[in-house]
Amino acid sequence: MPITSIPNNSEVLNYINNLNLDFSKPQFNHLKNLVTGIISIDSKRNISNLSSKVLNSKDRSCVTKFLNNSPWDDKSLDACRINNLLSLTKPKANETIFIVIDDTVITKSKDTKHIEALGYHFSHTEGKSVWGHCIVSSQIITKSHSVPLGFKQYFSESYCNQRNLTFETKLEIANDLVDVFAKANTYRQNKIYILTDSWFASKDFFEKNLSWGYHTISGFRTNRCIYPKGIKVKISDFIKYTSEDDFKDVTIKDKTYKVYRYEGKASGIDNAVVLICYEANKTNPKIVAILSTDTELSSKIILKHYSNRWKIETSFLYLKDRLGLKHYQMRKIKGFTRFWSIVYLAYTLLELYRARISQEKSKLTLGDTIQKFKGATFKSLITLIYVC
Repeated sequence: MPITSIPNNSEVLNYINNLNLDFSKPQFNHLKNLVTGIISIDSKRNISNLSSKVLNSKDRSCVTKFLNNSPWDDKSLDACRINNLLSLTKPKANETIFIVIDDTVITKSKDTKHIEALGYHFSHTEGKSVWGHCIVSSQIITKSHSVPLGFKQYFSESYCNQRNLTFETKLEIANDLVDVFAKANTYRQNKIYILTDSWFASKDFFEKNLSWGYHTISGFRTNRCIYPKGIKVKISDFIKYTSEDDFKDVTIKDKTYKVYRYEGKASGIDNAVVLICYEANKTNPKIVAILSTDTELSSKIILKHYSNRWKIETSFLYLKDRLGLKHYQMRKIKGFTRFWSIVYLAYTLLELYRARISQEKSKLTLGDTIQKFKGATFKSLITLIYVC
């Protein structure tokens, strides 16, 4: 039975209290109500539903003013969330940590041109340019957690030129996101890898990560060059001169891959490992390349580490479909960017809650956790009715 009137959940209250935000009491209440609604309501997480279905919430105009005009800093909110997250998810000293960087498009219908900063962006999921907003996001993955860290909206160069804004490429935004983690990072005794797809495979990006002491494992397009025996050749052309005997079997999670390992110079990078691989026992398999700046890793470990990159795609699905990242109906950049910050806050709360209530023998997904959270919220409603 869907909950039509949602009371405040103690988990939300305790979590936001622990962030030590510089919020006034009315601002604190708005934030608490929005987080509760984003997690708990069953319908779209737009402002109308969030303001009407949460007990003690103000009307829609007050919530809209809180997002568009109220004097609070969403960047400070993000920083407090990230610092709190890193302080609560400290891994063991020998544990490997992954930071995944990827972009996603929040699609909107074409009749929403009144919303600021909309444009056409290439969607990897749909394989074409779609109308919407584009964000670049980072995700931290430890043995027990997988949770979004930072995010930043990407604006096209033409949009920036029209409004006298400083244009940042997605690669520059990715550098910014790694910097945010590195400056807040307390994992000094852990080996950290940056995982990306081929769109972010750049010498400058790899070198910047190495300056922080982080290795990178990324997708690598087959039109990029390697230098076997000092001869420059595209990977796609090099494959033509290989035979099946040159490829070794590597099994990862019950799947076997044929892998050719190259070590040396690669598209301006002085020394790296490039794995050329395809799935074995598959008709017309797609050949892909993966680059690692850590040349000491075995081929199997490189592939195993890189498989963690897909967890950010799962997070994007939860953010958009289960937590309302794509449900905003505000026109102003300031308003919906703040709303995104609160959605990321709700996700972080859920992940910390999931890790705490998960048992060793029955680990919960984030979807399971949302249902348990709703159950606890419904129990609070029954208690409230009883007390009244």
